[in-house]
Amino acid sequence: MKWLREQTTEFVGQVSLTSSGPFNMEVIPLGLSKWVGLQTFMQKWNVPAAEIAAFGDAMNDFEILSHVGHPVVMENAEDEVKKLARYMAKHHCEDGVACFIREYMLPNQ
Repeated sequence: MKWLREQTTEFVGQVSLTSSGPFNMEVIPLGLSKWVGLQTFMQKWNVPAAEIAAFGDAMNDFEILSHVGHPVVMENAEDEVKKLARYMAKHHCEDGVACFIREYMLPNQ
């Protein structure tokens, strides 16, 4: 990751660098994020952040989890991300998102 960051120094101030694992880097135009994208839908459908659930496990999810009313953090999440958890879902390898939705969001299914 250090090498990749060094290779992208010419884009400082133009992009945001984040990662969801030790072997990838996400290069996103500055000012865009999962949270910014979600805000578009919130405005379109008039849904407040307090009513939104978001799932995450890595630092690339930090911003969106910080703003929604129902942050669901995966069991395998980074420690810093776990601090944001209002709810905890099973490990992503155990279909944690699907299990959480079935158990807590669709209880009569």
